[in-house]
Amino acid sequence: GEYDSEQITAEMTYSVTAVSKPVVEEVEDSNNNNGEFKCMECNRTYKDAGNLKNHQFVHRNDFKMWTRKVHEGDTNIFLASNGWLNRLTKRSDFKSKIMYGEKGSADEPAAQAFVKAFYQTLLTDFKHLSYGKVLEIVMNFDEFGWIIKILPKRSYLHSDTPVKAKKPTKARVTVLIGCSAAGLKFKPLVIGKSIRPLCFRSMNMADLPVHYYHQDSAWMSSELFTDYFNEEIVPTIKKNFPQQRVIVTMDNATCHPPTLNDIDDLIDVQFLPPNTTSLIQPCDQQVIFSLKSRVRNVYFTKLLTYVRTHPEADNPYQDF
Repeated sequence: GEYDSEQITAEMTYSVTAVSKPVVEEVEDSNNNNGEFKCMECNRTYKDAGNLKNHQFVHRNDFKMWTRKVHEGDTNIFLASNGWLNRLTKRSDFKSKIMYGEKGSADEPAAQAFVKAFYQTLLTDFKHLSYGKVLEIVMNFDEFGWIIKILPKRSYLHSDTPVKAKKPTKARVTVLIGCSAAGLKFKPLVIGKSIRPLCFRSMNMADLPVHYYHQDSAWMSSELFTDYFNEEIVPTIKKNFPQQRVIVTMDNATCHPPTLNDIDDLIDVQFLPPNTTSLIQPCDQQVIFSLKSRVRNVYFTKLLTYVRTHPEADNPYQDF
């Protein structure tokens, strides 16, 4: 018989819009105000299924439970097995996708408005420059947190080997990177908790390939960012683009003070609108991900080399 649509709406957390042809098609009816759908698998029609359109998620168990319920009372028992669901999703071109992320909650209208205004600024104020030169004078900076000394979550072991899982390390640093659209790279900034980490005890801190700062929480602050702006960003820009106006973009975090625009008249600092970095923050578009991947590969290579060359160590991972 017909399954109660209100009960479906209360129990299911899936979207009928996700169940597209040839599995489900909307019945063509000018008076179809309730959203009537027809299942192409079993040639059944389900009324009021349109009430589920606003839901965002469909879990495989929910889908199987729903199909079992609509087949209640059939002569042949319908199991809705995993094999049936796998074949159904394959031939209907369904994909299991991650539904959580920053982009889904971003402010798209604000991002579009900023991009439009930014593009207009380039056309108006830099029309005398070539396309390649414009790429050189547009720069972006972004911070990210980094869990250091992190180990892989999985490893290959013999099936009889017992596993004693340990808590992951919580040691972290904050890293700030910056670059231009043409590829000019600024010396990164790293913020840790220690004034002088043990790994740098025999080194001259001025020789490091990064600017190292320390803070109790290892977080970025407006004071640290302003100091880095004066010590790294301004000198690098003046060296590469003397007497040339440049645009520096960054998010509107509280650690990025508006007073940055007062430091130099030729450096125009533009802050991205709130909740738009996942859409239009250049360094968020694979730049940070690529950096993490490269450094992580180097770290693991050196770590494994240390483990192999120090078989007598009780805890080589910690010693390293």
